[in-house]
Amino acid sequence: MRDAIAHARGPGAATVFGQSVAALFAWAVDRGRMAMSPLTRLRSLPGGHIPAWTEADARHAMQAWPEPVRRAVVLAYHLGQRKGDLSRLLWDAYDEAAGVITLQPEKTRRYREAAGKPPLRLIVPAALAWEMRRWRAEAPTATHILTRADGREWTKMALSTAVRAMLRAEGWPTKRGLHGLRRLRAQMLLEAGNGDGEIAAAQGWDSLRTVHLYTEGADQEKMARAAVGRLEKAASKAVKNRR
Repeated sequence: MRDAIAHARGPGAATVFGQSVAALFAWAVDRGRMAMSPLTRLRSLPGGHIPAWTEADARHAMQAWPEPVRRAVVLAYHLGQRKGDLSRLLWDAYDEAAGVITLQPEKTRRYREAAGKPPLRLIVPAALAWEMRRWRAEAPTATHILTRADGREWTKMALSTAVRAMLRAEGWPTKRGLHGLRRLRAQMLLEAGNGDGEIAAAQGWDSLRTVHLYTEGADQEKMARAAVGRLEKAASKAVKNRR
């Protein structure tokens, strides 16, 4: 069944299916219904991860792509959220004074609500705040932050199709889609010297495993420079304090 899903929907979907079945067997083992799970060491299929954008490609798209697809790239680049959550973001969720967007992620909504977790509070960087002021001035009555050229709200599939069309036109890999910016954002946060907990908070993730998955392609040299830079700054501060 996993191989059939991989053939029809790709290795990512097949891996999720395998993980779900493995969780069911683990539940049975914990309750004494099975002696052991046949999927204890099940590995993910290769090729299932969506590749990250390069920062150069992201900046090109934010400068050269036509509206309104460019806006989706800008929002994804600065917030690092899924396209479904970006497409349904309302202006009412944006507190400009606090510089925060409130979001309860669609994928983990049930889990978060059952656990009593409040919506995420995503920090809006200065560059995104500047863009959003301009967007709001151009469409003061819009309910959704991202809209199509005719003012209608995007559906998740329509937005995905529009982004893939632009990727294809540029000659870039279409597999990375808009989600590749989510991976890029996580890698950039790590390369800037942030720890796992800080990255999880910025992206709205509850699991450090997710952080490691999304940051595995981060640039080692950039991380090293960020780490050494923080060390030198701390050492310099300590010397000044002794004086």
